[in-house]
Amino acid sequence: MNRVFIEQYAAAKRKSGLSKSTVSGYLVPICGFYRWAFQEGLTQTDHGAYVRRYSRPRRSRLKWYTREEARRILAASIEMGKPTSGLIHLLLLNGLRLGETLATRIEHLSTIDHMTALTLPNRKMGVMDTVTLPAATVEVLGDCIGKRKHGRILLDRGRVLTPSRVYTLCNQMSEICGLDTPVRPHQLRATFVTLSLDAGVPYRDVMASTGHADMSMVAYYDRAHAAIRRNASHRLSDWLAD
Repeated sequence: MNRVFIEQYAAAKRKSGLSKSTVSGYLVPICGFYRWAFQEGLTQTDHGAYVRRYSRPRRSRLKWYTREEARRILAASIEMGKPTSGLIHLLLLNGLRLGETLATRIEHLSTIDHMTALTLPNRKMGVMDTVTLPAATVEVLGDCIGKRKHGRILLDRGRVLTPSRVYTLCNQMSEICGLDTPVRPHQLRATFVTLSLDAGVPYRDVMASTGHADMSMVAYYDRAHAAIRRNASHRLSDWLAD
């Protein structure tokens, strides 16, 4: 057994009609097995260490909302009242993940440099972050909290807001706004990225707000947006026509 044999196996699978992603999936346990065998001293070398795998660039298929649609969504959330207003503002204006949004607590609010800040103790990869909130978000969160001193910020009729309830509220909002693309939490987060970049916010600041480990994920969202909204072909065509 050696690397060449494993790659020949992969080539045979491709020839049989399997996609590159499927074949790459087959190679994961195979290479993992040989890595384990080497680490346990069962083999003298890691036969799968240098196996060449098929790669495919990631492309985002997420939908995003335009500036005007984002305004309509924010306005509709205020019209619907709590907890929808707080939910939508945290997702769209702050770019939080749904899990982070639902887990926000009153005790995690503070004031830093005269701005209201929210601590997120369990972001992705176990990282703790603190983000500041714009005035519009602070206002709607104040309505969601009321006179309470502790507990979850977002409650649904006195109960913890659940993901299933979030999607129900999003469906109601989609009807109110008359959007072709239904409102979904991850699409609101993607819109935070694309509109922030359109507004001139630097990549590194967007990355810090969303809690991404590096700029590649910001670019992941932005590339699909740019291919449609900022496609170079239109500007080149206009330039050649002048």
